[in-house]
Amino acid sequence: MKARRFPHSFTKHISMDVSESQTNGWRVFAVEHDLGLRSDMRQLKNLVLSCVEEGVRYVALCFTPDSFFNTQAISMCVQCAEMVQEKGGILAFIKPNRQIADVLEITDLASLVTVYPSIESLPPA
Repeated sequence: MKARRFPHSFTKHISMDVSESQTNGWRVFAVEHDLGLRSDMRQLKNLVLSCVEEGVRYVALCFTPDSFFNTQAISMCVQCAEMVQEKGGILAFIKPNRQIADVLEITDLASLVTVYPSIESLPPA
């Protein structure tokens, strides 16, 4: 049996809408839709990279309650945490859902990412 090849459009990644705010000296990015298997994390990574290049050292990410972390999301988190930490900063997640919290624990990302229960609980930068 021959393997079927699907057109490129079948495997298209889904871009994301992200809102940006500042709280207590933190740059906060909130992903406005659920992350899933086809979510394209490059946009979020580029936003964090821009922050680091601007000298922002405290970056927080918020995801929807139904978001799912795929391997690309895990890789992006490691890269973003390392970028921020190289500048002496902190990458934080705001109230991650159970699946994301489990991924942080299982992959030991919890050692790279600080978790806060709400935006209001971010300490002054």
